[in-house]
Amino acid sequence: MAARSVPFAQLEAVFLDAWNTLLCWDSPRLLDPRAGGSELRRARAAGLHAVLLDPFDDWSEADCERARDVAEVSRRILASRVAA
Repeated sequence: MAARSVPFAQLEAVFLDAWNTLLCWDSPRLLDPRAGGSELRRARAAGLHAVLLDPFDDWSEADCERARDVAEVSRRILASRVAA
């Protein structure tokens, strides 16, 4: 299955702003420009926060935040809201 581009421009169409949007994926290919992926660069340009799901800690060199699973992402979001 080929990676598909994330429609960043469509966020405005559904009234989502970058501050309240999290890009979470499990394909490190989306990080690697040599593999045709430019999603991380595009996400950052759009002001989105990006998290790579990395359950086995395979992608420690990834240039973005990583989490083991969606539950960990949820815990981080809740903790950041409590701290704020």
